[in-house]
Amino acid sequence: MAKKALGLIGCLLLSACGGGGGGGGSPGSLGSSFGETPVSVSSCVSLAAGNECAPGVRVESNSIADGSAVLTYENQGSVPRDLLVSGVGGIHTVSAVLYSSDTTPNNLPDSGSGGKLFDTVSRQHNSIPVQISRENLQAPADLRDLLKNNVGTSAPAPVQPSGNWTSIVNGNIATVPTAKLAESDLPNSGGGKVVVWGQNSVLTNVNSCGAPLTGDDLAKADMKVNACQARAMADMFASKVYPLASELIGTPWGDGVPAALQPWLLDRSTKDIHIVLLDITPDGQPLGTIGYYWSVNSFRKGVKPYSNEALVFYMDAATFAKLDRYKDGETESGIWHAEGTYPALGMTTLAHEFQHMIQFYQKQVRHGAPVGAGDTFQNETAAQALGYLAGRQMFPNVETDPHLRTEVVGGFEGEFRQSLGYSGCLMDSWGGSGDVCSAGAHYPQALSLAMYMLHQYGPGILKDWVQGPENGIAAIEKGLASASAGLKYHEVVRRWGISTRMEKAAGNLGFPARQWPLGAATIDLGAVSPGAYFNFKVGSFKTTLPSGSAPRYAVNVQPGIAENTRVRVPGGSGLHLVVY
Repeated sequence: MAKKALGLIGCLLLSACGGGGGGGGSPGSLGSSFGETPVSVSSCVSLAAGNECAPGVRVESNSIADGSAVLTYENQGSVPRDLLVSGVGGIHTVSAVLYSSDTTPNNLPDSGSGGKLFDTVSRQHNSIPVQISRENLQAPADLRDLLKNNVGTSAPAPVQPSGNWTSIVNGNIATVPTAKLAESDLPNSGGGKVVVWGQNSVLTNVNSCGAPLTGDDLAKADMKVNACQARAMADMFASKVYPLASELIGTPWGDGVPAALQPWLLDRSTKDIHIVLLDITPDGQPLGTIGYYWSVNSFRKGVKPYSNEALVFYMDAATFAKLDRYKDGETESGIWHAEGTYPALGMTTLAHEFQHMIQFYQKQVRHGAPVGAGDTFQNETAAQALGYLAGRQMFPNVETDPHLRTEVVGGFEGEFRQSLGYSGCLMDSWGGSGDVCSAGAHYPQALSLAMYMLHQYGPGILKDWVQGPENGIAAIEKGLASASAGLKYHEVVRRWGISTRMEKAAGNLGFPARQWPLGAATIDLGAVSPGAYFNFKVGSFKTTLPSGSAPRYAVNVQPGIAENTRVRVPGGSGLHLVVY
């Protein structure tokens, strides 16, 4: 592809870095130098991987002929060092990825995110009701309390779903009357079914799955649920999501319920899964809260009075039932199909939430609620991993997959594209002390990290990750060990940071095309090139990471920085220059 001279993209830690944020071409300058090291990009990319092309600068990877090259500099001292970068010269684009080890003290300013958020495009994410998030995080402690205080005491017998579902609507607990719309057998589940229910007030008899609708029929059907949509949801879940998830990470309930907890939880024989389509917000509009899993439903009513005593998801009806609209002359038409912009988002969100359901059973219930195993960071990253794999199964056309769309569709972008517009989140401190990122920034970053691990190490990492009692980084490393013994999470984050700036995969960097066995079938992951998504807006650092928050990576995107730009690398940190 043609190369546009952007100079150095990513003048990091701008305590004294010339050209900061400007679009001109004046050379960078420093008030003082910290052991300056000249680095010629053009000279470095002429060498094979493994060679040192400047003092302390090695060529880590070189596929520049048809992809990218990576130059690595590690400042092992305690004081900052400056790299004087030249040789960009109109033929290369260079991104910079700063990282530090987990032992590096961090009290440095401007070591956070780079590149402006996309402020003119919706960055959709699933906004979970506060009570749901709080009670899901509290559930492990509830299990421990039961083990401690209630052994041998029986709760009332479980009830069968009646069609009246207790849920959270507009932030309040409410009972929602529904109708059963569709069901499908779950393969290899021992007789389980997935049952789809629809809130009475969101149903329509107008069939939007066949010929395009216009006029009154269009108005009556858009964002309303009909039987054919419910059938499609049941069939896709039963044929694509459930087999994938149960093979890779396990079942959502079963014989692993400890005897001491059984009186207070769903019976071990529970196999049916329920999906309730309702107006969650409620506003009759898509997005916002797209769907959620609520762990209280796995408890008996004797423990949680508002439990439905069922394996159940709640999904936003307006999102899943929204039609794709278009104009033919003066006539506006609309049609629903499963791979449509909004239904596809609903289905990948359902797969994401299914991981949460499975992890609650596999990691919490089976192991008697190990302390700390309910952390948001690893749970959401695992959920993004399963959602991504299910998306590739359900929507093999990249432009219909909500994760991988390269273009803005329906007013929002694909999540991977979103992830490239923001960086610097504390990945292992999601919502924790000092975390500067909103959930809207974390979700795309977690997807990108999960994608890297899946493309490089395979979906087999998920079983030990999700089923083991470990939490946080230890859980992820247990999964990684099944593919690469001794591989550490911090090294994976470093490689991932580089990979997000590469045109083409090379070795253990990038997002290569892979095929992985899944029972008698195959998981086919096509190659992903971040270069197809490069749509950064210009900006300087927007946030500051707090002291002690290592490891981290940061990317700052700036145009037109001329030759001889200095980049400061703090002591104990490293810098990658990704050239393409």
